[in-house]
Amino acid sequence: PPALVSAAMAADWLLGAARRRRPQRRARYPEQSLLAQPARQAHMLEEAALTESDARFVLALVREADACGARVRTYTRVDRLESDRTGTWHLGLTDTLDGTSSTVSARCIVNATGTWADALNARAGIETPWRHAFSRGVSLVLRRDPRHRHHLVVASRIGDALTLAPWGPVAVWASTATAHPDPAEAACVAPEDVWALLEEYNRHFRPRRTAADVLSVRVGGRALPVPAAGVTTDVRGLTRHHRIHRDSHRPWVTIYGGKLSGCLGLGQQVTSEVARAVRRAPPAARADRRAVCTGPEETDRRPFPGLDEPVVSADWAVAHEYCRTLDDYLRRRTNIAQWVPQGGLGARDEHATLLHGFALDICGGNTHRALEQLNHHRRMVLATRQILDAATASLKSSVTGQHVAVPDVPLNRSERP
Repeated sequence: PPALVSAAMAADWLLGAARRRRPQRRARYPEQSLLAQPARQAHMLEEAALTESDARFVLALVREADACGARVRTYTRVDRLESDRTGTWHLGLTDTLDGTSSTVSARCIVNATGTWADALNARAGIETPWRHAFSRGVSLVLRRDPRHRHHLVVASRIGDALTLAPWGPVAVWASTATAHPDPAEAACVAPEDVWALLEEYNRHFRPRRTAADVLSVRVGGRALPVPAAGVTTDVRGLTRHHRIHRDSHRPWVTIYGGKLSGCLGLGQQVTSEVARAVRRAPPAARADRRAVCTGPEETDRRPFPGLDEPVVSADWAVAHEYCRTLDDYLRRRTNIAQWVPQGGLGARDEHATLLHGFALDICGGNTHRALEQLNHHRRMVLATRQILDAATASLKSSVTGQHVAVPDVPLNRSERP
């Protein structure tokens, strides 16, 4: 009922100390003409939003840690993990891109590996009252209608709600929530997820969209905290709020769950737990937290065909932003792979030479490695196309009553931290 929704939004606004505009009802709004069925009114509330992407938000935090003296290693695997009688941890590490090995020692370890936290705890012999339940969230990226300016939230038949969010030149239609027993399965996209999202979109909006209108597919494996002894089959009602556990015998802290909107508070809590584990006073909280969310003004940006705004150059990303692969650059340092058709290659492969140039910059001019990375990216684009084609076949079969078997497809397995 409208009165109940208004009351809930007012309560949420008050819990946020009334820092944003008061929630309201709108009888008219620009997106009304996009709706498949006329709506008499909409509820409107104001929330914060990331200006560029979730990946660049995280990158800003990592760069700040680097400036404070942290040693940042990407694409690194823990091969050996043991502790001595003093409680010091010793880790053997391997760089998964160039194969180099190294060792580090630590007085305390923070297990913030998300979907891999339980497996790492098992290797270290750490037992906690929590574990992770895994959920797959699939989103479709569509070209944005010029009338679409606000996030639109609608009730759905495949979850509590779905959101059509404007993001630069595209709109993100999201998201499914499907339980999966392990993170590897949660990282795969099922064609059924795609056509279910398309069916829901066409139920709410016009003009109708098909798989041919999908520019890219986003998939995330959510790690949700649940009691270790519990059995979880429905993930839609689970909280994404974090849980923190500090081992009572060894200096080891594990983070369960969590989300971007609470990450700064979570960081302060973890800092306090680490200070207790190593018996030191926690450092004073910094006052300039707002600077974390703003990128450096001196960033070298260059135009890319089809995009209105320039993007970070590949050589700058390599020198200053830990960019080591073409996928890093196209998907996480920029939004090229998600905003430009065919993963940035273009509808007719017209940007292939440009992407090859990016790969050469990233690989230091090594033509063999650059070609390998470009071909890897092509395979990821092809995998996405196969998913969309299979979704089209599934949708047709549901209409004719035929059955089409389509496997889950790993969309981009290189996107592991």
